[in-house]
Amino acid sequence: MIGKKNGLYNIVEYSEIPPEMSGRLNPDGSLKFNHGHILMFMVRSDFLMNLCTGSAAQANSLYHKAFKKIEHCNPETFDTVTPTEENGWKFELFLHGFLPMVEQGKLGVLMVDRQTEFAPVKEKNGPAKTTFGYDAEPLPDTPDWAKRMILQEATSWLSSAEKDGLKIDPATKGRIEISFLLSYSGENLNWLKNMYKKRPLAGKAGYLDHEGEYLAQD
Repeated sequence: MIGKKNGLYNIVEYSEIPPEMSGRLNPDGSLKFNHGHILMFMVRSDFLMNLCTGSAAQANSLYHKAFKKIEHCNPETFDTVTPTEENGWKFELFLHGFLPMVEQGKLGVLMVDRQTEFAPVKEKNGPAKTTFGYDAEPLPDTPDWAKRMILQEATSWLSSAEKDGLKIDPATKGRIEISFLLSYSGENLNWLKNMYKKRPLAGKAGYLDHEGEYLAQD
């Protein structure tokens, strides 16, 4: 969560926030502390160079310590020991470790729509799904989940072109991916109706490449 720590800009890890604080609400029912971050930053090049060439003390100050359950080797049996309780300190270097060095008043935060801006892949896919993996509910934060989000966004982009005359087979709708070189946020897709006058976009799935060429998956 983006905020201040000891008066300086920082990211407060979820493991460091008490549940009663992380779930605190505003009078309107919204989360009081709702500025999470998705590891995307824009900074000046001279600031980056300073981070790369700074002193050892500066570099060491970026490390975050965490008490963790650390697997290790039993020196007598050479078996892997998986602890059930925290047994050691880890010193982790996070991408956001530079935030305390940002001058006060120089940090800006952009709020974005999670459905179109954030599809983390942190877990493996669940059990085998139906054909092409599109029809079953995927597990959160898996490749299948991210793929579904991309297809949902492409479907919303194509809805305008459909209203303008683009034909899409009902069985294919919702299963078409669009190259981001063809459209960045759904713009300039209405001309596709002229390219596909005689045949609809069809197949079990499909892909529109950077030139608008439709590649069907049969």
